[in-house]
Amino acid sequence: MMENSRQDYIQQLQKTNEAQRDHYFQQMPLVFSDLENLDTDRIHDLQELMHQFAKLHEDYQVRHST
Repeated sequence: MMENSRQDYIQQLQKTNEAQRDHYFQQMPLVFSDLENLDTDRIHDLQELMHQFAKLHEDYQVRHST
């Protein structure tokens, strides 16, 4: 009985260690990569909006400067 409990503990510990390795070395890098891509897209979109705003502002000033 004690040997079975020990064996169960060892198996569960191996599964837990494997899940932990997967979490830190597979899943988390994917999450960070996705966050980095989202941030890059956000920066690009904001830059594009600022260019559009500057163009609209410039056009407005040209039309209303007389």
